Amino acid sequence: MKRILTFLFATMLTGQAWAQTFIVENLRYTITNTQKHEVSVSMVPENEPIGNLEIPSTVVNGGVTYTVTSIAESAFSWCREIDSVIIPNSVTLIGNNAFYSCYDITSVTIPNSVIQIGYSAFDNCYSLTSVSIPEGVTSIGDWAFAGCDGLTSIFIPNSVTHIGENVFNCSKMTEINVASDNKQYTSIDGILFNKEKTIIIRYPAGKKKSSYSIPNSVTQIEKFAFSGCDGLTSITIPESVTSIGDAAFAGCDGLTSIIIPNSVTYIGGNAFDSCSSLISVIISEGVTSINHSMFINCSALTSIKIPNTVTKIDTWAFNGCSSLASIYISESVITIYDAFDKCDNLKKAEFASIESLCRIDFSQPSSNPLKYAKHLFIDGTEVTKVVIPESITTINEYTFYGCSSLTSVEIPDSVTSIGKCAFYGCSGIVSIDIPESVTSIGENAFHLVKNIVYKGTLDDSPWGALNMNAILDDDFMYADAEKTIITSYIGDKTDIIIPNKVSAINKYAFQNNNNLNSVTIPNSVTKIDWGAFMGCSNLTIYCEVNALPHGWNNNWNYNNRPVIWDYKPTSITETNTSEVNVYSYGNTIVIENATDKISVYDAMGRLVVETPHCDVSTEIHINTAGIYIVKVGSTAKRVIINE
Repeated sequence: MKRILTFLFATMLTGQAWAQTFIVENLRYTITNTQKHEVSVSMVPENEPIGNLEIPSTVVNGGVTYTVTSIAESAFSWCREIDSVIIPNSVTLIGNNAFYSCYDITSVTIPNSVIQIGYSAFDNCYSLTSVSIPEGVTSIGDWAFAGCDGLTSIFIPNSVTHIGENVFNCSKMTEINVASDNKQYTSIDGILFNKEKTIIIRYPAGKKKSSYSIPNSVTQIEKFAFSGCDGLTSITIPESVTSIGDAAFAGCDGLTSIIIPNSVTYIGGNAFDSCSSLISVIISEGVTSINHSMFINCSALTSIKIPNTVTKIDTWAFNGCSSLASIYISESVITIYDAFDKCDNLKKAEFASIESLCRIDFSQPSSNPLKYAKHLFIDGTEVTKVVIPESITTINEYTFYGCSSLTSVEIPDSVTSIGKCAFYGCSGIVSIDIPESVTSIGENAFHLVKNIVYKGTLDDSPWGALNMNAILDDDFMYADAEKTIITSYIGDKTDIIIPNKVSAINKYAFQNNNNLNSVTIPNSVTKIDWGAFMGCSNLTIYCEVNALPHGWNNNWNYNNRPVIWDYKPTSITETNTSEVNVYSYGNTIVIENATDKISVYDAMGRLVVETPHCDVSTEIHINTAGIYIVKVGSTAKRVIINE
């Protein structure tokens, strides 16, 4: 009995849920108030309305008459074949995204019954040429008419008490007018302000003026206030302004310069996003943070000075500023996030002092302007030699990242910790001394530094943390004092033989070394780590080992480069070639004075041809270009066929 009752109860619930929604004449209705018989309306996705959409005020289902009081959230979004919309006088709410991206709508009739227009209700309806906001509407949501590029003007009745963010970002709009008795808003010359004229809310993007002076009464520039105003070339900000909102000037393509007065203490993220003609900016001394994406993609910006009040440069602040040639970082800056990516023309990074540079927290490699600038300036003077002051105990991550012009660094005994990638890519440093006081060294701290000398004893030394660099010997970098782990190769030889005492080759050790033709790996090597030969496009690998080293399955040999297995050093060297001469011309291999059987192998170690010995010379024609190994008895020589 209990099981049957459970089934019946579930059936009743299912039926109740099903009854909340019904379809009449290709429109879907959802019951929002069962007692008052009120419903919201939306389209049936598989049967989108076409042409003129007239929403009924009432609808009958199951003998019950329902009143349509709202247009549901996303009710007709992306419905691209509606030409016009008539909303009945029963509707009080137009839901969020109700007609979002209905590209073909040219007209909308909004009745006096509507109280609220939701966010993005008509966003991106770019064919809409006119709309009347009726008396009775109290709230217009964020982005409600943004992207309605056919609208040239709009009137705000006195009933409106709330206008959201970026409501009227319409490229052709020239006027936003407000009823004189509205208690929240006003307009001057078609520009929208709050009633007290202390906040400029929206400057119509379609105005044809090339310059504008913000009134002295204004203390706040609202979010998106001037966004998309590409006709403006000059904007004057008065000393009364203290705050500039997010994306306030985003997309002002004609703006060439701007002066931010000292009264401004806050500038929002993306404030000057994609101002592609902006060449110069003077930032006020009151600003404490260069917020995220503030100048992103300002491709004409050539230089900028960070004021002494700024403590943080946030994520993507200058990303894509491809013309930025110099930047001044003040003493007050303590944190720089991922801020300078794609600043490809940056030549000069100037810091107020070496102390401030060492104290800055660089959170990402691309955040450091030295990665791009290559020229370090301290207090106006270019620096190639850095003497770190004794006030510094920690050299932070990425501090000198990519500073290739740096040739010398002196680290004092006060330093105990060197962060990850602190001197990464400082290829101009020939040698660097690490004092005994240093007990912690981060990963890749000295990548491409050619010689590192640790002043303490090997016991408890931080060598293991160096990872990519440690001791230099014959162009090989080792991670340990015993020189058994190779972490990098900085030489320019085309053919190298790894020393017999090496047991491991660390990840990326030979990465992108296109100069290498061959590497011989001795049988002492038992481990080859991830990507050891990544990007070595011309390389053939010779392995003495009979078994695959540990790590082979971790793709250390990217792109299946040629590997000759079980290869003996006496076979590879040319120590006994005075009697046997092997060379190539064109697509022919010539062997002279061979006294034993001749075998030719391709770069993968496969036998190509085998022939008896000869007293004078033998010519072997090869059809495929590549690297070949010619063996005559115990002698072998590598030849290259180019044709």
